Amino acid sequence: MVQIAKFGLSVLIVLVLVEMIGMESLWHELSQLSVTTGLLAGLLVFSSIALSAIRWHAILSGTDSRMTRSRALRLSMVSLFFSQALPSMAGGDIIRVFAAIRLGEPPRLAFTGVVIDRLFGIYAIALIMLLTLPAVWDRLDDVLRSMVSAIVVLGFGGLVVLILGHRLVPTAWQRFRVVSLLLSLNSHLWLLLARHRCLLVVVTLSMVSTTAGLTGLAVIGWQLGITQSLAVLLCAGAFGTLASIVPLSIAGWGLREGAMVLLLAGLGTPPEKALALSVLYGMVLLLVSLPGSLLWLRGREIAGG
Repeated sequence: MVQIAKFGLSVLIVLVLVEMIGMESLWHELSQLSVTTGLLAGLLVFSSIALSAIRWHAILSGTDSRMTRSRALRLSMVSLFFSQALPSMAGGDIIRVFAAIRLGEPPRLAFTGVVIDRLFGIYAIALIMLLTLPAVWDRLDDVLRSMVSAIVVLGFGGLVVLILGHRLVPTAWQRFRVVSLLLSLNSHLWLLLARHRCLLVVVTLSMVSTTAGLTGLAVIGWQLGITQSLAVLLCAGAFGTLASIVPLSIAGWGLREGAMVLLLAGLGTPPEKALALSVLYGMVLLLVSLPGSLLWLRGREIAGG
């Protein structure tokens, strides 16, 4: 019932947006994308996935991990496919954890490595939104300012709690399995924080990979005739991506579209162009993820035979 509700919410949001904008106007905008632009956007998104795979490998370095960079890339592609194909974007990470365990990773290390990798990706998106806010802040209405401010405060407040979690958990709670896993996550995170050179590499890869993926969105936007600057489109893309992470819809569909239309329309972009941009970016993500399905089907060591 939960998955049906998520599917229904995704469809409902998209239908409401299409009804407001008009199907004819949306289709006209969708048809503006050229093959060359689509390929360039796909290449940028793929480079983002490849850099994220290298980041995951760097996070696991210095531990008992057996993960190689090539395996990290393959599992990242498989994870991307399942993130697009399953009702929740977290499904891809769950698949990545189990596949890593099948490849010989210690279960706790597989779990903490994937979670920390995902956290660095999320906080890179949040940081890009924070850095590009000056380009849009004066043009936002009070409601959007409140929403963006809440995301920044809650996000970075959560990071502080995560880092200091081992000091906040009572000793009596540590016997519970969930608490034990969270403490293992905290320990792995502190291990990474203590390795300054590795941490610098991970942060750099996070920022570069996220920027590459969102630049793919900007390229599509310019092809559609959206005249906003790169900073504005990066901010809108980050806002939409953060909205899509909320596990209320199918692979973030609907939430991403609503967030991007809300922000870009508030900055003067025609709603039909903003919606077309989000839809086309989602389609590029889906197409780039398809090789992950082939890796899953053909890779015996990934699929477990």
